[in-house]
Amino acid sequence: MKKTAIRYVSTLCVALAASLPAFAAESLLRSDLAAAGIDPASARAVPLRFTRTGPLDITDIPVDDAELPFTEAQRIVTRQRTERPWGAHVKWFGAEAVNKGDVILVQYWLRSVPLRDGLDTRPSAAFYLKEGQARGRNLARGRQALEGEWVRTLRHAVMQHDTDDWWLEFHLGAKSQELDLAGLTVLNLGPDVDTEKLPRTTISLEYEGREADAAWRKAARERIRELRMSDLTLRVVDADGNPVPNAQVEIAMTRHAFPFGTAVAAPMLVDSGGNPESNQVYREKLLEYFNMVTIQNALKAPAWRGSWSASLNREHTLRAFDWLEEQGMPIRGHTLLWSTFGYVGVTADDDFETIDRAITENIRSKLGELRGRIVDWDMHNHPIAFPAVWMHIGREHLLRYWALARELEPDARMSINEGGILPGAGRQLEAYEEHIAWLLENEAPVEAIGFMGHFSAGSVIPPEEILAKLDRFARFGLPLFISEFDISVDRNDPDEVALQADFTRDFLIACFSHPSLDTFISWNFWEGRHWKPDAAYFNLDWTLRPNGQAYLDLVFGEWWTEETGATADNGLVEFRGFLGDYKATVAAAGS
Repeated sequence: MKKTAIRYVSTLCVALAASLPAFAAESLLRSDLAAAGIDPASARAVPLRFTRTGPLDITDIPVDDAELPFTEAQRIVTRQRTERPWGAHVKWFGAEAVNKGDVILVQYWLRSVPLRDGLDTRPSAAFYLKEGQARGRNLARGRQALEGEWVRTLRHAVMQHDTDDWWLEFHLGAKSQELDLAGLTVLNLGPDVDTEKLPRTTISLEYEGREADAAWRKAARERIRELRMSDLTLRVVDADGNPVPNAQVEIAMTRHAFPFGTAVAAPMLVDSGGNPESNQVYREKLLEYFNMVTIQNALKAPAWRGSWSASLNREHTLRAFDWLEEQGMPIRGHTLLWSTFGYVGVTADDDFETIDRAITENIRSKLGELRGRIVDWDMHNHPIAFPAVWMHIGREHLLRYWALARELEPDARMSINEGGILPGAGRQLEAYEEHIAWLLENEAPVEAIGFMGHFSAGSVIPPEEILAKLDRFARFGLPLFISEFDISVDRNDPDEVALQADFTRDFLIACFSHPSLDTFISWNFWEGRHWKPDAAYFNLDWTLRPNGQAYLDLVFGEWWTEETGATADNGLVEFRGFLGDYKATVAAAGS
């Protein structure tokens, strides 16, 4: 099992904790700056103003540990999962202005609290540093799955504007959980700081199986050759049907049979959002590097109802379908049912008939408009993570919605889709298993099982664990698929960037090698339209990131076939290649 953190222990830390309990964490950080060659006297401690949002309980607790530079912590309990991770968050506003180019350095310690009844899997916290003028852009970010011991973390950001509107926050609504936070320190280092010299987080970014000669990877590549490749025989004849010996034959792959797809922002496909220049490049990269799409947001119920934005309306979505079909691009539908009250468009106070009518009308409306145009529907998305509606009305009613979807769309594959299974552990995985088993026992037309695969630097797991989890669900005898892959990191940290590329490589290899897995969807690919911009394959200026290079090296390198050969006397030539479409070029003497 990987170690997710190295515990921070030093004689300096002990001495500071004993002598300066109120300022020991700040003193420790200033000492680290001095050791890195940065004048600590130039760093100003930033006063902070605290706020909180959502179902949180926060209490102060004592910390009696001489090896730590603090004597108090905040115990934070997220009482229930929120519809969005930011629905429960703690936030600190900077109480003094910053200038463009100032470097902000943040330090904090986190630890998990042992699970209690009613809590989900291992606690996690997502950190962000933002400023008002750069809304939509996170200047620093990082998500951590927490251990039972204190872990020190450092983050930094370069401010983009002169502003007094900036803050840092932790999103805590992804699950019901309990964690401790301490030692929060914010320093403004001013401008002209060499960020490469800044002290770094002590989190270990290793995982078992990352090493170059890992045995699992060799075995996976052997399975890939068996599962994803086939023999190809070509026969070259002349105009009279006679075999042509010694003809030079070149085969070049043009398209994978295996779906390597991506989520797409529908407005960019039809210029109903964004700018035309970026939209054009977006469409070109989409067609060049992917062979299936999931409509990322435009088919979600609020967008389909037209209640999200002018660019996400039904007319634009149907135009996007037209464009995709002209390109011969298969389309996945996301999603027919997401059982939160806001998504359905009802409240917990509505009666059963109102809720049932809203769900039914959403399914009927989408399938009425799109019948025959979708190859695979996420029929029920997040059934375990967001169960509020079906738990409110009774799980038995889900069987009617599955049956209705099958009745209205007999040709598309009907899939179930959930997150927190591959990067998570424990109760959510077990609940997903139980729910699928219940649906199948009650003859629901579940035809494929999806896994979202949203990772962070703090939640990667060994590839062998990924394979074991896929094995666990393969027992149902249904196809498995990756519905939403990405890995978010702190792009200011070169070690996290390297981890992102290596894990992208290893996750792809593990998944492609599994005999039950038949689709792999990356959750968008461009920073400008990615829900986690640090996870994208391409930067805003369309330069390729290391994780994007890892994707291309496999899908269009190691797993892409281009071969040459010469025909035998009988006019035959044999190749072995990855399953897909090919173009063959033949040259023979006298031709």
